[in-house]
Amino acid sequence: MATFKRKSLSLLIIFLFLAGCVTLPSSDKARNIFMPWDKRKNQLEQIKNWQLRGLVGVTIKKKSESVYINWQQKQGNYTVNLFGPLNFGAVVLHGAAHKVTLQTADGNIFTANSAEELLTQVFGWCLPISNLKYWIFGLSVPYVSAQKTFDKYNHLQSLKQQGWQVEYLLYTAVNGIDLPSKIIIRKEDLRVKFIISKWSIFAWNKTV
Repeated sequence: MATFKRKSLSLLIIFLFLAGCVTLPSSDKARNIFMPWDKRKNQLEQIKNWQLRGLVGVTIKKKSESVYINWQQKQGNYTVNLFGPLNFGAVVLHGAAHKVTLQTADGNIFTANSAEELLTQVFGWCLPISNLKYWIFGLSVPYVSAQKTFDKYNHLQSLKQQGWQVEYLLYTAVNGIDLPSKIIIRKEDLRVKFIISKWSIFAWNKTV
């Protein structure tokens, strides 16, 4: 079990943070049109079914690694595929109502009631996966206090919520909607970075 824990921690480090200067081609540049925040927020909240692809990585206590990510959200359920370098293979995190499953590259399967509980169970600490589905859109978690700053177009520029600091470095236009494409999330000695190369928005099971 101790060997698996060490390997699991290595996997977690590999799939949770992008090291240094890796870049990906981006979609169209942001429209950068001023929009009242309530209107922009409502526009983003209408997106229910979506997919993103890109790179994500983690820095923990000055150790950094990176991995490819494919995250798909449909009908409230999500599947996150993480593709590590070398021989680490793929890690799959699947979430549905009151049940989250994680399968490691060597076939071990773990389940819990929430992603946070599951990550704590397997790795000994957690990343707020439930919050990320809001943060990656440039939204704060509803009904939870937050400190926000905005750029001149009313894109969310920074966010402090539940002890986490979220910074939005770049936006890109997806079907006329500005979505984040470079995000940094920090807490204590953990620093997470997303570089999103492709967003897809789905409506009635069709890409729009």
